[in-house]
Amino acid sequence: MERMKKRIILAMSLCMFLSLFTFPANVLAQNESYASGFETKEELIKFLNENGVPKSKQQILINKVEDNEKWDCYDREKLKFIPSSFYVFNPHDGSQTRYYRFEDGSFVKVETQLQDKIKIDGTKKSKDLLKKKIKDKKLLNKILLQNSKITESNNSDMPISTYGYESGSGYAYYWDWKISKRVGSQSAWFYAEFCNVDKGADYIEPSGCYGGEVRGFGKISDKEITVTREKEDTYRSRFALARLSWTANYDISTPWGGGSIGGGTFSLYLGVGNDTFYVNDRLPYK
Repeated sequence: MERMKKRIILAMSLCMFLSLFTFPANVLAQNESYASGFETKEELIKFLNENGVPKSKQQILINKVEDNEKWDCYDREKLKFIPSSFYVFNPHDGSQTRYYRFEDGSFVKVETQLQDKIKIDGTKKSKDLLKKKIKDKKLLNKILLQNSKITESNNSDMPISTYGYESGSGYAYYWDWKISKRVGSQSAWFYAEFCNVDKGADYIEPSGCYGGEVRGFGKISDKEITVTREKEDTYRSRFALARLSWTANYDISTPWGGGSIGGGTFSLYLGVGNDTFYVNDRLPYK
């Protein structure tokens, strides 16, 4: 009997000792995510529902996650089938959300959300709106010149002003246009300000590009927005160009353009030209 008591006491002491070195299950769960970009299975399902993925396709994607297989949207070869027109937008169409969906239900999503615009048509209304909206005096004077009607001359030796609008041209100045791209759990976005100039060179306003954010690349550094070409080069067919760039500081396998499988620098580009704009992780020309 005495020997049995000693054994019980020894077993209890051993359990208490081991418990000092054992993490509770919920602590381990807090440090392990279900999938890249999603802490839990429920969070992944919510994301798929929000983006219109059918239930049958959701199960395929969940199975791939649990079997450690990559989704189609991460396959570089399959991404090549997305047409270039998918990334080009007409600003007059306003906010748009586009999906390119793959066989397994995964997708690439490009979204443009327009916050504000002013049509440049020479009216007092547009002039007053421009004065109210633009605080930079130098920029305001530039746009007000564009808001003045061009005076054309029958004399071929008399050049037409580079500023001003032509009747019915549909010039417009756009503010706080959020552009974003998502591939699976990875996404990036920023806000931009630009002007479409009918039959002329479109341009990006550098001071109006801000708010760059990145998700799904782990710990990043060197995040910045730069305007590498402020004005469209119509002669060489080169868009005005803004770029959000960042560096992933660990090995990451992703088809996102601008980087490499072993980490590196990644990008999201805004190209403005030909009265359109372009949103993608690669340059708008080869």
